[in-house]
Amino acid sequence: MGRGRLLAGLLLACRGAPREAPAADAPEPPAAAPRALYRLAGRVTPDRSPFPDAPPFAGGEALIARCGETRPCAAERWARLASPDGAAGAEELLLLRVGADHPVADAQQEQLLGADGEPDWPAAWKRLRGTLAACLPDPLAVPPAGDPGAWRLLRRDGEAWTWLVVLSGDNPCALAGRLELDAAGPAVRLDALTAEGRPWRAGGREAAAARLRARRRAWIEAHWPQLDARARAEARVELARDPEGAALLERLADR
Repeated sequence: MGRGRLLAGLLLACRGAPREAPAADAPEPPAAAPRALYRLAGRVTPDRSPFPDAPPFAGGEALIARCGETRPCAAERWARLASPDGAAGAEELLLLRVGADHPVADAQQEQLLGADGEPDWPAAWKRLRGTLAACLPDPLAVPPAGDPGAWRLLRRDGEAWTWLVVLSGDNPCALAGRLELDAAGPAVRLDALTAEGRPWRAGGREAAAARLRARRRAWIEAHWPQLDARARAEARVELARDPEGAALLERLADR
């Protein structure tokens, strides 16, 4: 091998494989959206509630005056809970709930109107239907489902707002756990909801429906003497569709 070729081979061996150009700095991942929780700190309504309620707050009377004769009507003050990470956010929200027949209600749907430039939201969810709607006709009631141990929270994740409805089980359908409702949209999340201790989608719905039918049978039997002919005919049709209504139909036949 010639001297020139030998020197060239040695130089290549010393250099090794060509070096890659240094990679550009990878962009930093976006910061997590700030999360904040709000609790009901004040409430004013035209009518007195039979349940323990949040105390009235300054400005609440002026807000409910906007409802006129429309019902339901409720002014609510929501106060921000301390955040462990110190995330910034509005310290409070003022919301006015107005019924579907109010002039400002959108498409004849109940609304939550934000005061002082805060967002307007619907106060009803089309996906809350069937057995669940019968068990929880108004998820924004105080307390929800008439459950003395139930409450609501409002959660903000960045620009997304979610109602958290927490139930204790002390209600007609034995609902317990948590229901999540998109404040500005139709989504309803039931993963953490149970009825009689069963997950809603794994036996809970059926358990709740059975409880509703039992309550209805008890009501029909108790009020049968006061029902007129039309109401009795409708009750008979209802009981005929009830898997456990035959025994009650037999008892009512002699009355």
